[in-house]
Amino acid sequence: MLKPLLITLTLLLAASALRAADPAPPVSDIEAQYQTAVHIMNKPPLNGVLVTEVGPDSSAAAAGLRAGDIITEFYGTKITSIQTLRDRVADAVSRRLDKSEAGPNVLMHIVRGNEEKNLLVIRSPLDIRAITIQANVPAPRNPPPNLRGTLALDWPAVAAALAKDDQVAFRTFERTEFENTDPNEEWIGWQVCKVTSTPETISGKVQWHRITNLTTDAKGNATVKTEETSVSFRVSLGDYKTTPAFILEEVTANYPGDFDSTITATGKRIGERLEVGIVATEPGVPAPATTPHENAAPLNTIPQPAIPYVAAAMPHEKDAFLGLYLLSLRDLQSRPGYVIVTRGRDAVPASPDVVPPAAKPAPAWRVDLVHMGVTIESYWFSDDRQLLSIQSQGVQSNISRRSANLAAASLPLAPKTQPASSPASSPAASAPGATRP
Repeated sequence: MLKPLLITLTLLLAASALRAADPAPPVSDIEAQYQTAVHIMNKPPLNGVLVTEVGPDSSAAAAGLRAGDIITEFYGTKITSIQTLRDRVADAVSRRLDKSEAGPNVLMHIVRGNEEKNLLVIRSPLDIRAITIQANVPAPRNPPPNLRGTLALDWPAVAAALAKDDQVAFRTFERTEFENTDPNEEWIGWQVCKVTSTPETISGKVQWHRITNLTTDAKGNATVKTEETSVSFRVSLGDYKTTPAFILEEVTANYPGDFDSTITATGKRIGERLEVGIVATEPGVPAPATTPHENAAPLNTIPQPAIPYVAAAMPHEKDAFLGLYLLSLRDLQSRPGYVIVTRGRDAVPASPDVVPPAAKPAPAWRVDLVHMGVTIESYWFSDDRQLLSIQSQGVQSNISRRSANLAAASLPLAPKTQPASSPASSPAASAPGATRP
């Protein structure tokens, strides 16, 4: 039922969970790789796909791929665009799944500085962000963030919006869109968000339930099995004048590991660093001892589940910019190169599952998360700053919609009817929303 591969526009591909024994790369190395990628974007030396970020514990990282590398060949095919790389990765993985081709690895050719290298990468999603580059043609870059004192963040309005719901449930879909065709959506799970705010902080917990198996018996009764990931966070709020816009104080992530284990990663701020502990536990086995270590974490570091609630405070206007570091939840390392961008008024994405479809999608305020000039996610908010929709961008992406309650979000079979909460029949405050799965 589920597709074996989910690939977004920037090839942020799902990967295996972090193994506690794998060391995270030094922060100085992450920064150095980022600066290399920025330098290449200014004047690319050749055609290919420039890697701008490599996920921790990924097949790409295991093969030795780094941000700043240029992929020129993958699986026997010359790579000149993201689309070509996407197709070849999908082909390599599918041939492993259907056992039509032997061999666990495929060859990837890269250019790193003045060197050319061949890397062996296992047949699995790469877990990278990357962009297409052309020789001597500058690649699109992030807009520069607003200077302090020139960006008004409305934290009280965000607090008022969050106070309207103790808990919000979302139904999550994998969405596929191709030119000249209607979008197709496949249900892949649900999530529950409990987020609150005071004038000083935003605190919350987001739980994802991703479907691993969906079966239906002869009577039409469905059984759903899922795996769960949860993220809790506490963020201090500032005025972006004399203080930063936000400061991550605490974060805890729980997600599936290898062999039925669960990974728990915790971080607590100490100055401009996070005291980090990462441990793997197995059912019935006492948790092993772990020695906390410190990771550098600039004050404007934030985990992705908290970003919509920062985006909600952005001005209701076009072209306002707030820079940030994204906290990777698998190793609690800060990743540079991100900016929140306001886009002004835009229509909320319509759902092909609604019959009949909304004649005119509800207008809303759109805010994007951009990495190295490429939109990663888009958020839509009502006038009173309630979250209406979040969608990752690309041919294949994830989109979640607000449900009436948890039972509706986790319902195995969705009726093909016009729901009461659709944009066409309800006020913006109760319109379908979406968040990252």
